[in-house]
Amino acid sequence: MVTDWRPTASLEAIKARAGLLSRVRAFFAARGVLEVDTPQLARHGVSDPHIQCIPVPGHGYLQSSPEYHMKRLLAAGSGPIYQICKAYRDGEAGARHNPEFTMLEWYRPGFDLSALINECLTLFGELFPGAPSRSYRFRALFSDVTGLDPLTASDSELVTLAESHGAPDGLNKSAAVDYLMATRVEPALPTGQLSVVTDFPGWAAALAETRFDEDGLEVAHRFEIYYRGWSWPTATRNSPMPPSNPAASSGTASCVGRRVCLPWPPTLCYWPLWNTVYPLAVVSPWALNACSWRNGTVIKSPT
Repeated sequence: MVTDWRPTASLEAIKARAGLLSRVRAFFAARGVLEVDTPQLARHGVSDPHIQCIPVPGHGYLQSSPEYHMKRLLAAGSGPIYQICKAYRDGEAGARHNPEFTMLEWYRPGFDLSALINECLTLFGELFPGAPSRSYRFRALFSDVTGLDPLTASDSELVTLAESHGAPDGLNKSAAVDYLMATRVEPALPTGQLSVVTDFPGWAAALAETRFDEDGLEVAHRFEIYYRGWSWPTATRNSPMPPSNPAASSGTASCVGRRVCLPWPPTLCYWPLWNTVYPLAVVSPWALNACSWRNGTVIKSPT
């Protein structure tokens, strides 16, 4: 039984966390992005089979992201918005995951993917001064590190390579690519560099908008940024759906991000059970729309 009531964080770490959040809020305030606050407890949970919500009997579920509630605001004409909030996911506990984490999520009507990448890099430039950046396309990066083209290599080649690096039996092609990306490709990226990876495989798009590359192969309008061995924001462009009201009529697509880990400062912990902060699920609809990508729509439950 734990008898020491004191928090595990030092006062220095608590002040560093407060400073970090203050800079993030100042960043968005200077750009006219409105801070909002949406429910963390709602009647329904997520429809994504890979994410498990934490039930609250008699009340519903703790939300695994504020996405759906924020998209309701977007559909009502809120304009650009952001939120720093707690989010919850069951079955996630380890060196980089905790059931409770802090998430930053934002939406930018009218942005294209390039504008969103630039805004992410600008924010990171303020948080991590001096960090260089470089962009990669998923297919070329994966091929350079593993020797296999993720879009044209056979299922057996990719699965065999993944298993040779410790993957469990029974993976399919997409799971093998995910495994190799996490265990071989991501560690090969320079740790002190903001590495922007774009054009993920089309099968990883879910409802994200896709296009065909120069070889006629389907890729997704999606990017992730890696820094210090962590995946930070993920954003995608969504396939458009008919707007549900006039406020959404100008929109054709949206960008949605997932939770990622923020490793700075390394002692950014304040209670023993929640000792890692995960604040960056970058979300930014390029154009106002009432739909989301893989995580559902404003009619469904948020992830």
